[in-house]
Amino acid sequence: MKILTMMTLLSLSSAALAVEPQQVDLYLKATRGEAGAAANAYASLSQSLASAGADPLTLVYAGSARTLMGREARDPATAGRFTQEGLTLIRQALAATGDEQLARQHQGLREGDYINAIAAATLTSVPEFFGTHSQGLALFESLLADPGFVATPAPARAWVVPFALTAAQQQGRSELVEQWSKLLLSSGND
Repeated sequence: MKILTMMTLLSLSSAALAVEPQQVDLYLKATRGEAGAAANAYASLSQSLASAGADPLTLVYAGSARTLMGREARDPATAGRFTQEGLTLIRQALAATGDEQLARQHQGLREGDYINAIAAATLTSVPEFFGTHSQGLALFESLLADPGFVATPAPARAWVVPFALTAAQQQGRSELVEQWSKLLLSSGND
């Protein structure tokens, strides 16, 4: 009975840490460049982190939103600070991601895969002088080689491959571009 109660409490606390749909919507608006959306997404996600604690999914969303604020900042010092703060949150999300995140779903992917995909896309999208492109490409390599990810229905994973292709092209990894292009083409047949 104690184990069942503990498992129930853990599942309830996990549910309380979930990113809210409106936060996802704000984040997606920010990725599309909608004015003010990155700051609004970051503020909302930061509030969730402060009130519910730091779970990997909220951390990766907040970190990515913060780097988007860096992209929008007009002052170079502010842009650098926001980007660095966002990268720190992403590293925390990656460090905290474990088996629990592979057992849950988010946006049609295993939550751990989603966290890695957002992290990889962000790490390969910030200016190169932050030195994160190799780490992001390594995350894409691991993710796109994972049979669990590849077995995910194509609509859920379709957005990941173009980011991976861009990262591989930027790093001059033509073998990955060729391999992942086949994955992109095959995802239309799922």
